[in-house]
Amino acid sequence: MCQYIFKNFHINGKIATEIVLHDIVSNPYHFHENPNTNCPVGRNIHHVLDDKLMRVQRAMEQELASITLADVKKDVKKYIQN
Repeated sequence: MCQYIFKNFHINGKIATEIVLHDIVSNPYHFHENPNTNCPVGRNIHHVLDDKLMRVQRAMEQELASITLADVKKDVKKYIQN
């Protein structure tokens, strides 16, 4: 079954060379959704880190958009012995 993992793989009509990791990976950032407002750090954590985390997220999204599923398939083939 493993040898067929990428065979005829489609997402929304796209083939492996058109599918990028950004299409597959959803937003991994759910940063401290309920900080303690009684804590000086918790009360300000979003003011301090949100813009920095947004820059990191944009960079990650750009990188994910540059890697196709076909790229991943090629790398998998390097490591898997038939």
